[in-house]
Amino acid sequence: MDLSGYSNVSPYLEKEIATVNMKNNIQGALNSNHKLTRLFKRLNIHSWKEAIDHIRALPYGRNKNRQDLTLVILEGKGTCSSKHALAITLAKENDLNNIDLILGIFKMNGENTPKIKSILNKYEIEYI
Repeated sequence: MDLSGYSNVSPYLEKEIATVNMKNNIQGALNSNHKLTRLFKRLNIHSWKEAIDHIRALPYGRNKNRQDLTLVILEGKGTCSSKHALAITLAKENDLNNIDLILGIFKMNGENTPKIKSILNKYEIEYI
């Protein structure tokens, strides 16, 4: 997927790819009867946009079992990886085939990741 047309994407890809896709007006109802979709419906979430908004609002945190994506919803937290895996799995469950999961690698520095600035300075490292 070419991201050059998305003016709101930073060089560090700090936005979730699902957010980028939302700018493309990707719509979709959550109509399947699969396990993850049923969990979202219990939360009164019935569309892709509502699901992505919910996932994005969850705080960062490790789940008890990273293989069990239901825990992102049930525990109300997730890592970047588990949230993205949940989103793409939900899309697949609901035949939203225009959703892509893209890996972005970037140099973490004191500007784009302020919490590591003191460590970088201490060891005189520009980025990791």
